[in-house]
Amino acid sequence: MKNSNSINHSKSTLWTLLIYFILSFYHFGNSMMIYFFDYAAFPAIHENKTAVFQVFNDRMFFVNTIPSLLMVISSIFLYIQNPKIISRYIIGIATLLGIISVATTLIIINPIHVSLITKGFTPEIEKQLLPVAFSFHIIPTIFQMILVFYMLNIYTNNTKVFGRWLFILVFASLFYSKGTGSIESMVNYPFWSVIGNADWLPYRNSGSPLRFFGTFLIPAFLPILLSIPLFWWRPKAFPRYFIALYWLANVWMFVITAIYFVPKIQLPLNNAYSTIAIDNLRTYDFPLRGTVALFMEVLLAWMFFKIGTQKLKESEL
Repeated sequence: MKNSNSINHSKSTLWTLLIYFILSFYHFGNSMMIYFFDYAAFPAIHENKTAVFQVFNDRMFFVNTIPSLLMVISSIFLYIQNPKIISRYIIGIATLLGIISVATTLIIINPIHVSLITKGFTPEIEKQLLPVAFSFHIIPTIFQMILVFYMLNIYTNNTKVFGRWLFILVFASLFYSKGTGSIESMVNYPFWSVIGNADWLPYRNSGSPLRFFGTFLIPAFLPILLSIPLFWWRPKAFPRYFIALYWLANVWMFVITAIYFVPKIQLPLNNAYSTIAIDNLRTYDFPLRGTVALFMEVLLAWMFFKIGTQKLKESEL
């Protein structure tokens, strides 16, 4: 039997694992959204570049920089705590990859972002920024995610393989989409209000539909499908009604997006700039979708914690 100090240490490790996994997937979603969507659209912004990129930089500090630093801090804590189910060597490599990615952002990428306020996203800046961001931010983050999936697989190895990977994919999709969605709703929506009529349609039409579906939309709604088999093949640490609640919340997100946000706001914005539509988007996004997303995040984090609690009882953490 474990003593109280050992149990408290294991519970502390469980919280650190949860925080690290959430922030890692969030960081990945942030990175993909910025690189593949924002950078692709920024060359279209000219008229009000100072206002747009000022809002972008102000918002990025809270939405991207702070969570990225917290991810690195949580990985260092995890390395120090050294959970026995995961190789310290693997945690160390994941930590190093996260440090490379975040250091690149702080030292190179963020100063370039600040320069956009006065210069705009010029071809010279694009040529300077994209190779560095891809090589020293995106690539390390992708390799970090491979290790995170490996660690999640070990963390859930007391469940059957099929149910385990259903849960891992649902967990990853939710918090990855939290990262992409935070950039869209908390960074991009605010500067839409100041982008101006002249640049709106070039900006709006700058993205690739295939890139949008693959990077943003499919991960956001994939859990609707995955939650159905997960209802029967879930990890046994939590009851089925958790999955039912999660699925219903996902359906609400899909329905409210399909019947309100797409036809009433997004499709009209494809044809013309409207500050009224953008204001409505910013006003109703969190009450109608953000609150439900928060419920889903808390529920899935609780499922993760229940799996860890079961492992504690089995003396595996």
